Amino acid sequence: MSRSIAIALCDDDSIEINRIEQALNYHLTKNHQISNFTINKFTSPSSLLKYPYRFDVYFLDVNMPIMNGFELGSELRLIYNNPLLIYLTTQLHQASKGYEVRAYRYLNKSTYESELKFLIDDLLTELFPPLFELEIITIQGTRYIPKDQIIYIKSDGKYSFISVSNESDPILCFQPLKHWKANLPQEQFISIHRTILINIIHLHAEYGKKITLSNGHILTVAFRNNTNLIKAKNNYIRWIGRF
Repeated sequence: MSRSIAIALCDDDSIEINRIEQALNYHLTKNHQISNFTINKFTSPSSLLKYPYRFDVYFLDVNMPIMNGFELGSELRLIYNNPLLIYLTTQLHQASKGYEVRAYRYLNKSTYESELKFLIDDLLTELFPPLFELEIITIQGTRYIPKDQIIYIKSDGKYSFISVSNESDPILCFQPLKHWKANLPQEQFISIHRTILINIIHLHAEYGKKITLSNGHILTVAFRNNTNLIKAKNNYIRWIGRF
């Protein structure tokens, strides 16, 4: 599996921050679902806030001078959408304050090492929801791609080509088109031709039998699928309204 995690640790206690780093290193290395991980250490909230990139997970000490962990969490929420905040503390009665910053989890500094394995499993589920990722088998190995990044899928005999929003070249995968038709939500992925399945959220424009997708590709809609495309757009609007 090709999954990577970027983690930030923020604690003004250098001994404590090294201890949590070692514990995370141990459990992340043993987890076979993770192919790569990075851990960046910050000994002050200001240094973390100056860092130019987002992390997948933030481990924050609650009690720090100048700015405490809750205040830091509030600042991170102003910068990023839904950061995963995990608080480290010796005083669990402070947990109620975490509701204000929607903390993901609290860890007791004296016992967290026994909890990390289970926490990492939970984080993987949170970061990589199985229902929202496609398992794509390619010649380079298995990849996991969020389904909303799929623009369209084109049949190539026993194989298929998948066009992805953040990649210039389509991905050749070993699953045929019939596999995707059977496993993708029909409300979102529409057949415009017996060999092509499009993701309706990437439909940019229509003119006659031609459609333009979000990556600029122009495709032809088979005559019998033209009416189905109109119905599909209305069905998709009703479908997403359920969530």
